[in-house]
Amino acid sequence: FITARSQTGDHLFTDVAGTVARLRAAGYVVGAITDGNADVARDALTAPLFDFAITAADAGCHKGSMPPFLMAAQAAGCHVSQLVHIGDSISKDLLGALRCGARCVLLTRPTHPLPRADAEVALTPPADGAWWGEAAGLGEASSLIEGWDAAPSPLASPEGPGTAWVAAGKPVPWE
Repeated sequence: FITARSQTGDHLFTDVAGTVARLRAAGYVVGAITDGNADVARDALTAPLFDFAITAADAGCHKGSMPPFLMAAQAAGCHVSQLVHIGDSISKDLLGALRCGARCVLLTRPTHPLPRADAEVALTPPADGAWWGEAAGLGEASSLIEGWDAAPSPLASPEGPGTAWVAAGKPVPWE
């Protein structure tokens, strides 16, 4: 069942492979976090795109909780404040990432709009360009990430240890 469920490559949006390749070429570590039971490493089309994958089963909980994002930061070799999560759910992706201190891009593809209940929309936090942005596709999302890249994390303190900086697309270890 898991092998069949993991055949996800044929379902990727057309901007995924090219954008992920550009981000990885720029030195970003790219991973997948999913609430599903698909294993991207089992699909010949998706396996080469990702450096790691975290499932809800791996984390023991869903994306709205902190563990999947903390595990992703660990797998990426960075502090969670250096992590940028891209997702399409306000409650699970956006709020889950922000709760951990990660940045987030809320993906709102106009060509494939997701129906959102009023209760979900009401959870949208106030606009904050330092912490999160909204993008219509992965190209726009990567532009947001690159814009954040040279800037310190909103959690960074310029006063010594504990400073988290992201420079040249590569995470700098948390000191």
